[in-house]
Amino acid sequence: MDIRRFFKRVSEEREETHKADAEEVSTEVNRSTENTVFWLRHNTTQHRHKRHLKQIVAVTSMLGAQGLPFRGHDESAESTNRCNFLACMELLMTFDPFLQNHNPPSNATYTSPVSQNEMIECCAQEVTSAIVSEITRSKKYSIMADEARDGRSEQLAVCVRYVSEGEVKERFLALSELMSFDAQSIADKLQEQLQISGFAHVKCVAQTYDGAAVISGPIGGVQAGFRRLHPIYTAMHMSST
Repeated sequence: MDIRRFFKRVSEEREETHKADAEEVSTEVNRSTENTVFWLRHNTTQHRHKRHLKQIVAVTSMLGAQGLPFRGHDESAESTNRCNFLACMELLMTFDPFLQNHNPPSNATYTSPVSQNEMIECCAQEVTSAIVSEITRSKKYSIMADEARDGRSEQLAVCVRYVSEGEVKERFLALSELMSFDAQSIADKLQEQLQISGFAHVKCVAQTYDGAAVISGPIGGVQAGFRRLHPIYTAMHMSST
């Protein structure tokens, strides 16, 4: 075989191999660039969603701390008196360029009634967790309960009183719907709420109710049923004044 033809063929094969390698490298670089662009866009979008959520959480926390209602009877765009939540978000938008330019998809605005309820529930869980933590460290507490009707259902309002770092604290814990109104059912509902909250094992030293017989009765009332579950020190009458 002619040596010159041999070296020519080897050179051509090397060029073809080099070209294939270069094309493969170029493809990998393009793929890497596309992935980088994708993740940059993803991280930017994620950052914008987080920033938007932080502002929504801030409004939710403020309204909850002030005890203000979130929603109104007319929340349409034409309403001149929309709900407090949407009004606060619109007020923030007036001064915040980020909100003015933020156009989330319709399924990620986080301002619907369902989203508001989820935010409220998250805040409630954080508040309850802080209360339970203080009660656990205190190692004792007293419980206060009273029935309340909202027109459609009977509910049991549960509050707790305890000492934390030398300060007496009185905190609302929960509203529990009552399906039955006998003393044992109400006592069981109280115990269930303590278990849900996570401090049923902590020592209860007092219980406070109103003067209704089904609640404060020393033999067949809620007081007696709850005392069997928690051998507490005393039971007190809750005055309406």
